[in-house]
Amino acid sequence: GMKREIEEEDNGGAAKDGVAKKAKAEESDDEAPLKAKPQAVLSSCVLVTGTEFKDTDMRDNLKKLGASWCKGMGWVLPESSRAAVQKLIDGGEPDAADVAAVADSAAAKDPPPSDKAGAKLNIAPHKKAIVVTGETMKVKETLKALSGSWNKALVGWVFQGSKKEQVLRVLRADATNTVEESSSAPALVKKDKKDKSKKSVEEDFIDDDDSD
Repeated sequence: GMKREIEEEDNGGAAKDGVAKKAKAEESDDEAPLKAKPQAVLSSCVLVTGTEFKDTDMRDNLKKLGASWCKGMGWVLPESSRAAVQKLIDGGEPDAADVAAVADSAAAKDPPPSDKAGAKLNIAPHKKAIVVTGETMKVKETLKALSGSWNKALVGWVFQGSKKEQVLRVLRADATNTVEESSSAPALVKKDKKDKSKKSVEEDFIDDDDSD
């Protein structure tokens, strides 16, 4: 009888140790830095229907207010533009104050700019997107925070065309950065500058390949 009681005590002690170890493990899990899961956020926007993309007057005014065209739906704008959009639909035109109010609201959602990065950068169009090239390593984290993606062939960071104003705004928020805008797309491979005015970009690539 005595032997059995001792065994039961030992088993009980082992069970307590197990519970204690488990509790300790859970505590250490809590202390370990957890990867932040993307948090779904419900937000509202302004949708303008009954107008066509080729209506240039309406399109230009809506774009000033931060609109982006959504095929099959219409123009989608930030909630902050609602009053200005209503004015536009009623026959008026957004004034500088309307545009500034929308820009201020958009700026509030910007990621933090780089800190004295001193990067020389260039923004150029590429199809319907934009490409940021130059000393991008210095502002890599900022470009990532702006939802850019690295494109090896273009040797730059690619963004949706609609994000151009935000990208410019955030990169220029660090006064040590120099950001230039180009009207032509960047060459796929960096080469010595040639006179490209007489040749198409495609011909340039072919010539470059031959010269290699």
